[in-house]
Amino acid sequence: ENSDGSQVFLRHVLQTDFGAAYTHRGVQYGVNFPIYLFAVGDYSSGEAGTGDMAFEIKSALQDRYTDPVGFALKARILLPTNSVTAPLGADSRTWEMSALVDHERNNFIVMGNAGLRSVPLAVWNEGKDPAQWSDQLFLRAAAAYRIYDTMGVSLELDAIYNQGRDNTAGNPINGFLGFWRDTHRDDITLRAGLGRGLTEAVGSSALQVVAGLAWQPSAAPDRDKDTIANINDLCPSTPEDIDGFSDGDGCPDPSTSVTFAIDSGDLNTVGPFAMSITGNGVHLSNKGTSFTTTLHPGTYQLSILSANYEPVQREVIVDIAGATTIVTSVTPYPIPVPTSLLSTEDE
Repeated sequence: ENSDGSQVFLRHVLQTDFGAAYTHRGVQYGVNFPIYLFAVGDYSSGEAGTGDMAFEIKSALQDRYTDPVGFALKARILLPTNSVTAPLGADSRTWEMSALVDHERNNFIVMGNAGLRSVPLAVWNEGKDPAQWSDQLFLRAAAAYRIYDTMGVSLELDAIYNQGRDNTAGNPINGFLGFWRDTHRDDITLRAGLGRGLTEAVGSSALQVVAGLAWQPSAAPDRDKDTIANINDLCPSTPEDIDGFSDGDGCPDPSTSVTFAIDSGDLNTVGPFAMSITGNGVHLSNKGTSFTTTLHPGTYQLSILSANYEPVQREVIVDIAGATTIVTSVTPYPIPVPTSLLSTEDE
């Protein structure tokens, strides 16, 4: 016992996990194998060893990229392959069943899962104030914000309910602040997190530091379904607007409200005018002295034709400064003046 009469099941742990998964037709098959580089507590002193190997299967019934809410069911079985004396594994096979939901809107992602974990009965201090572990209910909830298409932050809560009214094992709740960043390759992601326990219970950590590297080639390499593969898509989570303007970058294009107007001077004769705009996949025409449309930034050709004015062909540049008006002056044809032919007899 420590000086205050307490016992520390686990004081420090350095752990690495190796996992792999394969997805086929909406079903994911996975395996996870933990290795403890050292574990220190009242029942261990820096030993290293293996943890419980886990096998899991997850079936995605709805996809958040194509459905309003993603929904999946997951089953997990853990084998008693733990080789350390620290209380980091079970003495027999255990299993988990859970349901998962997630939803993405704009740059926000919310996720949650709840389930049941079968745990072999374990009791510590069977006399007064016993702590025991058996079947558990668990709940996880998280919210994430995508700062960029390739970077984001997250906040997560992880709670476990241990059965028993007078169970001194308590109900651990841990909070995590996480970060992820995709590398220049779309299939490699860096993850990091910092967490700590929020309750006084066995399983609530004083501090957790997590770092991970994931290679995750997409089974459907076009995440936003815009026909541009993620590896070539500068905005893999936002679909391209196919409009003939920069359609190869995978990003929706900005647009500007533009008014085209004709300045014919202080003349009584006006029009009729036929205006046309071409360029960047755009072909627009209008009859009148002005019209307003929406265009992507770029260079366009403006054509103005009229029976009474000289034709105009000019290049106009549209930027992203906001709504703008482009005025074009036109020049009327010379008006012929009738002349009288005078004979010499009239002089």
